[in-house]
Order: sequence, then structure tokens, then C-alpha cells
Amino acid sequence: MPFPLAHLIPLQFRFLKYLAAVALLHAGCERRSNPPLVSSAASPAPPAATAAEEDQYTLTPDSSAVPAVEPSAAQPQDQLEDALLRYREGDEGTRTAIEEQIRQLEHSGIAKTDLARTLGAMFEMEDSIPVKWSILNELYTLQDPSALEYVTPGLSVTQPLEVRREAIGVLQEIGDRRAVGYLWPLLGDPDPKVREGARDAIDWLLSRGH
Repeated sequence: MPFPLAHLIPLQFRFLKYLAAVALLHAGCERRSNPPLVSSAASPAPPAATAAEEDQYTLTPDSSAVPAVEPSAAQPQDQLEDALLRYREGDEGTRTAIEEQIRQLEHSGIAKTDLARTLGAMFEMEDSIPVKWSILNELYTLQDPSALEYVTPGLSVTQPLEVRREAIGVLQEIGDRRAVGYLWPLLGDPDPKVREGARDAIDWLLSRGH
């Protein structure tokens, strides 16, 4: 007995709907197992380094980026000016320490004439007799002709007697015959020890023959 066509058509529609449902399910599985790729245009590009930022780094031979460091060593004149500023504002203990450090700067390449000038400025600012003595002796140990200029103010009648006598002895030890012209007026000084010290120093300097 032939199968009625009217019964076949509904079966075809149900079969097609089944195939469509299977296809949709398969497509959904693929979307879950394969997430969509993110376009490179969606990610913002890192900001480019500015010229100022690039200058903060230098490349070493192994291509490592390291911060550039500028030398921080102070200039010799700056060191001496800083020492004078601290000396002017310091107490006696601080001034003594600074005065002793000045002499050591000779080994850092600072000219002896600059050191002598700085010590001379300290002498002019100083009121303490022991510190004045120390400065005069530091000028002697420099063993530089420029020291004479900064020791001779110690001969002034405005200086304490102890300082004047010390200055006479330092000039004698320096051995520079130019000191005779500074010592000669002291032969008539009211203080007998100043007169005696000046006479001995003059005799010593003249006896050296140079």
C-alpha cells in the first residue's frame, strides 16, 4: 500500500528543523572553544619617550641602560670659599679644625698661594691667640714664598704681644730675606722682647747670604 504523501511532508519539516538545531549547537561550541582574536588596533600603543627622558640614560658597551651621573667634585676655589664661610660662623673648636684641614688641601692639587691667601684671611678674622699662632705656623709649613705676605700682618702693633713675637719667630724660620724690611722697624719697639726677637731674626736672615 503506497505511503501517503501528506504524511511525508510533516516528517521532512521536522527533519530539517533537527538539522538546523544541530548546526546551531555546533557553531556555538566552536565560538566557545575559539575566543575571538583582539585586534591590535584596540590596544593603545605605549607612549614614545621624550627627548628629555632619553637623555637621562647612556648605553654601556653591553647595551645596558644606566642613569648618567655628572661629576660632583667642587672646584678648588669653591672649597676655599666654603671653608672661609664656615670659619666665619664657627666656634673656636670648629675654626681650629677648619684651619688644620686647609693645610691638607695641598695634596688635592690646590695651589699653595691660594692656601696661603685663605689662611691669611682666617688670620685677619681670628681673635683667639692660640689659633692665630696655629695659623702662623701653618703658613710656615707651606714652604711657599707667598706665605711672607700673610705672616707679616702678625707684626702689627694692633696684635697681642704673644702673636707679634710668634710672627717674628715664624719669619726667621721661613728664612726669606725680604722679611728684614718688615722687621727693621721693630728694633725701636717699646717691648724689649719684641726688639730682641726682631734683632735676632734680622741677624739670622742677613747671615744666610741669600
